[in-house]
Amino acid sequence: MPYDRYKIEIMHYLNPHLIWVEVCDPSVLKEGFLFEQIGIYGILPMEKTMEFSLTEYPFLNMKSQKCDEWLLAASLDVKELLDTAAEVWFSPKFIDRRFSIFKNSIHKYGEIIIQTQTGELIEFSKQLIKLGYAEMNVCEFHEKLSCDKLNTKLSTFQTRAVVKELEKYCIRKDRSENLLKESLTVSNLNIHNNEIIQKLHKIIQILKNKPKDDKNIEKAFPDDYFKTKPKSVKNYLVNKRTNKTDSYCKEKTRSKENNNSSNRHQEKNIDTFKTLMSQARTLQI
Repeated sequence: MPYDRYKIEIMHYLNPHLIWVEVCDPSVLKEGFLFEQIGIYGILPMEKTMEFSLTEYPFLNMKSQKCDEWLLAASLDVKELLDTAAEVWFSPKFIDRRFSIFKNSIHKYGEIIIQTQTGELIEFSKQLIKLGYAEMNVCEFHEKLSCDKLNTKLSTFQTRAVVKELEKYCIRKDRSENLLKESLTVSNLNIHNNEIIQKLHKIIQILKNKPKDDKNIEKAFPDDYFKTKPKSVKNYLVNKRTNKTDSYCKEKTRSKENNNSSNRHQEKNIDTFKTLMSQARTLQI
């Protein structure tokens, strides 16, 4: 392979613009492991449509037209090609330094070259175009990329889903998950909120299975939850923040009299959990 290409292994494939890989080429790796977020350069998504004609033969034609999102088939049809490849190589052509799930914020775009088990070399972009899932338009590609219209910026939920797939890869390949986590950009606040929400989901599940089993409910909360009074999630969250259980009740009474703004701020912090807690109360009753 030419010097500008290096060997990779696919960690997770979402669509042609969002692919996560591990670099496996010794000539590129300085030490340890290297993970990258890449995409195919210069292509845009297409969708297939059926066109019916009463005057022209054949009467039913399959045509491709531009669309904003990649079709699911664009993932399924080519994923098998990636999974069964003997080797996969990447040739970078452009680097976007704005959006990435990794701390370096680097998203590389280029060409993926697949070597099949029979030795045939296939360019990924040409295969997508051949199947009617993409078109090559470099100018429009750059225009959409500069305007953030390629839909490559993931939401928090999408990012967490991708991270889970990358963690699965690390487990399969006996890679250290700590190396992956050190490379990722995930907010500590989001992690904390996810843990709390998972605990609430666990409480609801326990209430569904054993509505009156208080011991199981206690296990779903942190160890110090039932050391605080009164025993409510709302009060616990505030007490956990202030670490002053006894003074909380006094502050709450004083805030009612003085309409304290900080108390209203604390009330807003727990609004996120109201829906889950109302479900839990209903199930407990």
